[in-house]
Order: sequence, then structure tokens, then C-alpha cells
Amino acid sequence: MTLDSEPDEAEPAASFDLTQLAGRLAQDRYRPVVKLIELVAAHAAVQMDLQRAGLCLSQIRQVEMAGHLHRFSEEMGLLTESLFMNAIFHYTRAVHSTPTSRRRVNVENRFTTEQKALHRSITKLRDQCLAHYGRGAVSADDFWVDDRVIYVPGDPEPVQYPFLRIHHNSLIDAGLMDLIETAGPVVVEARAKLAEQLTEALERLAAEDLYFAGVLAECSFDTQAFHGRA
Repeated sequence: MTLDSEPDEAEPAASFDLTQLAGRLAQDRYRPVVKLIELVAAHAAVQMDLQRAGLCLSQIRQVEMAGHLHRFSEEMGLLTESLFMNAIFHYTRAVHSTPTSRRRVNVENRFTTEQKALHRSITKLRDQCLAHYGRGAVSADDFWVDDRVIYVPGDPEPVQYPFLRIHHNSLIDAGLMDLIETAGPVVVEARAKLAEQLTEALERLAAEDLYFAGVLAECSFDTQAFHGRA
């Protein structure tokens, strides 16, 4: 290379699709490495859901701060409601819902008694008021949804439907953020340990098992093409 020439560009490192690999390793002797791949995938997905839930809650604070500086509008209310529901859905999908296409990651055993009670109330809110129609608590002073059908004799529209919807609850916001901040590091640490175990297993099998090495080589992954689909 001369002094005025362009520097050599490093060749991109080869990548391999371990999800595809897991689907091709049907033999019993590969079950441990397939399980590791599935566990890494599950922990990564849960970590992303928890991060998104926390981001939604942080954005609610930003909207509320803007509402203090300016008049809180109906649009702001709709935005905070949407962010709150997204936070709830991402959180419960991460730590509560029974997975259909990924392994379950249990973080609830790291919660305190108070956190477990809050976790149950949040999942109940998701199940009974957000994912499905429900009124929430029964008392007049503690509700999530309250709607009535009323009759106003002599009014041009005598049968009316007044309703109240809670956009979000600041106490639940704070409690949910506490749950996320407890669960998040647990998932990150577990994912890192699983990734180390998976790396060791892949390196050993690629060196010792010709069949495994051949299948792995056939599972190449084009990162640029993958992200280019979005």
C-alpha cells in the first residue's frame, strides 16, 4: 500500500443464522445447543420488551411536562393513554404472558412481596380493563372505566352515554418502572451468561463435529439484507 492510497477495507465477519440452525438440528445429541439458542432468543426478546416498556413510561413524563408548560390537550391525553397501554402490554408480554413461540423467562421470583402484589394488579388491569372491556374497581372513587346510559327527558337527544376513561395512573407508572428496573438487569445478566455458554458450545461442536460444522456453514446470515426489509 502506498502512502496516498486508500486504506484496505476489512472484510465483514461471517455471520450465521442460529435460529435457522436450531430448526435443522433434529438429532437428540444437539438438544442442549438448540435449547441454548432458544433461551438466548427468549431473553433477548424479553429484554427488548422491558426496554420498550420503560421508554414508553419515560415518554409519558415528557408529555406531562409539556402539559404543565402548555394547556394539556385532548391529543396529549390520547398520547399518554397510548404510551401507558404500550408500556403495560410490553411488560406483561415480557414477564407474564404464556409464550407461544419462545421460552418463558421467569423474573417474578426476584420480586419482593410488594412487587409481586403490584405485578398481579398490573396483569389484572391488562386482562380486565385494557385487553378486554372492563370497568375496573367497583367503588365510585376507584375505577378505570366508568360509563352510564342516562335518560334526559325533553332533551333533543334524550338517551345519552356519559363516560370517563383514565388515561393512566401515576402510581402505577412509578410501580411499573420499579418492576422493570428490577427485572431488566436480571434478564441482561442471564442473557450474557447464556451467550457465553452458547459460544463455547458452538466453538466445540464446530471443531469436533463435521456434520454440525457443515450445517452451520449452510446457515449464513446477511445482516444488511435482513435489516433492509424494514
